Amino acid sequence: GKLYVFHDNSWIEQGEGQAELLRDNTSGRARFVFKSERQSVVLASHYVVDSKELCIIKANKHSSKCWNWSGVDISGDAPSERTFALKFRDSKIAAIFRDAFHQAQEFTRKADGFPAEREWYSQRAMLCRFRDGDWQSEGWGDAKLMTHDRTGSSRFVFRGQQTQDLLASHYVTHHVDFCNLKSNAASEHCWVWSAQDRSCNEPKVERFALKFAAPQACAEFKLAFEEAKQPGSRNV
Repeated sequence: GKLYVFHDNSWIEQGEGQAELLRDNTSGRARFVFKSERQSVVLASHYVVDSKELCIIKANKHSSKCWNWSGVDISGDAPSERTFALKFRDSKIAAIFRDAFHQAQEFTRKADGFPAEREWYSQRAMLCRFRDGDWQSEGWGDAKLMTHDRTGSSRFVFRGQQTQDLLASHYVTHHVDFCNLKSNAASEHCWVWSAQDRSCNEPKVERFALKFAAPQACAEFKLAFEEAKQPGSRNV
């Protein structure tokens, strides 16, 4: 792609090069890096964060192949907030970059513990997932619903009881194929549904079963889950 930086009320071309999205193996946080084509000099480098002002990727008004956003660039001598424009030769490649950028944000959200999302529901339950033609237990833990302070979108999260490992994480939305709770034929205390899980490195469609200790807790989860589908329903 070709990178531009907004400076003194005008766009300054930085040149063509390689746009990369990297993930730190230790912290799990994601970073955008742009290297010049000829000299492999790093022209831009910033963490892809979840912020009100930064990393809000938007389509350029003049081109469907170009994206604009701001980030705290650390490629120079000192960190500096800069506004970028990244233009691609093909609209399909531009769309792939946008999706990858959003996934990079998800990596950083997960690594930072979802700091912009507020928990409003939590209940002890047992999680299972359907693998290789059978239900496999993930054990007991905390089933939570969280809402993003800025976007109003809600997320289902499940952490293991002993390790607090993130075992499930997906957005709760109205969708034909996803997030449709159905009763489990084997238990009246259990709900089954499918969703695009984001608890691992790449989004993956999973089928979950969530079992509760009592019928009341099971019914309360359904009410909360359906409420979570309404964007902004839990914003204050």
